[in-house]
Amino acid sequence: MATNAKTLASAITEAADTENKNNTWLYHPLTTSTPPDHKACIYYIHLNKNSDYTFRFEIYDKQNKSAQKTIEQLAHNSKDMTFPGYPYTLIDADKNARVTFKEINFHKTYIDHYKNKSALEAGIRATDAHEFLNKIV
Repeated sequence: MATNAKTLASAITEAADTENKNNTWLYHPLTTSTPPDHKACIYYIHLNKNSDYTFRFEIYDKQNKSAQKTIEQLAHNSKDMTFPGYPYTLIDADKNARVTFKEINFHKTYIDHYKNKSALEAGIRATDAHEFLNKIV
């Protein structure tokens, strides 16, 4: 949180929108991550002038020289009006990676036939919080 109770992302977005109204933009350098297992340069990016969204973008520190080109390519791919400002390839990946309720129910039925059902149920309970949330929302 920033000192004015805004999140860092909202503070950057507000400042950038003031300077770059109706444009795409990037904010860098936000910071650099240095742990050996996560060496990255971190940006905030706004990929489409019609979008209300700003995204955190990370790139491997040794590839940072190509960040501008990569962000330009993402912006070019963020024109779909389904979700302006979000790369269509990521929309498509999300759509195709989702596990449908039909698939979940198939696997639950399959698992129900196992002998050690209680052990399986404990494993399921460790990962089914989203299913419970879907029921109450």
